[in-house]
Amino acid sequence: MHNANVFQVLESHRIGCIPGERLRRELLAHSAFINRLAFDRELNGHTGCVNRISWNRTGSLLASASDDCTCILWDSAGVAPPLQFETGHTRNIFGVRFLPESGDRVLVTGAMDNQVRLHQLREEGEVKTKAFRCHTDRVKDVEVEPGNAHNFWSASEDGTIRQFDRRTADVQVLVSLDEHCSAAHSELKSLSINAARPWLLAAACGDPVARVWDRRMVGSAYSPAAYRFSFLEEAAAAGRPGRLRWNTSVHATYVRFSSRGDELLVNYHGEGAYLFDLHRDPLPCNSFTP
Repeated sequence: MHNANVFQVLESHRIGCIPGERLRRELLAHSAFINRLAFDRELNGHTGCVNRISWNRTGSLLASASDDCTCILWDSAGVAPPLQFETGHTRNIFGVRFLPESGDRVLVTGAMDNQVRLHQLREEGEVKTKAFRCHTDRVKDVEVEPGNAHNFWSASEDGTIRQFDRRTADVQVLVSLDEHCSAAHSELKSLSINAARPWLLAAACGDPVARVWDRRMVGSAYSPAAYRFSFLEEAAAAGRPGRLRWNTSVHATYVRFSSRGDELLVNYHGEGAYLFDLHRDPLPCNSFTP
């Protein structure tokens, strides 16, 4: 967190001492803005742990998914009552997303019952659900692409990323970690599509490497394994100082691209959270540790 005078930071940028990307990072992490964050209200409705939340595009609705196998839609303004519906999952839900361009009436969920489910909200609270039973292990995340009303993706501990098309009910194995990891068994924990460059797909796996694939090249002669950001491998090979090193007990649990698509945030189990600049050094530009 930065504590320098905000006006001094802006003046340093004006005279060319601080480049634009650094200015953005310093302002976003400045104490003058962070300390203004305040508790708004508590949302009560689930009877189990809440594992994942997701906003709609405008920020007017918040979807929450829980161990109680239900999903609740919350009005961020607190005017409309929450809408809770049974998803049909039989175990803990770990993924929930609004499908874009659906009027916030279609959601995707993924759970520990190995299923991905597509939910369409109809009038008077009725929900039509379609189940996809293609994974052989727990589904840990689901993802959508901004502006794409037809496709969605899932990440599972069976080591596969699958692509769905709601128009044809087609399910494709987009990535199998058996082809890209040396470990005997690799698990997928999280998934993120780059909003600015939607052909880029990032995944947190059961090892210390956060991988990024070009979806246009998957399955072609161009190896997707060659198009990845193996931050830890490159850092270790370079012998650079820092805490981020290859360690089998440390593995990525969450990944998320920035809204501008130029940075990737990676959270590591047993470590901290690291922010990587995709256009520069493979080492993190910021780290956030307890």
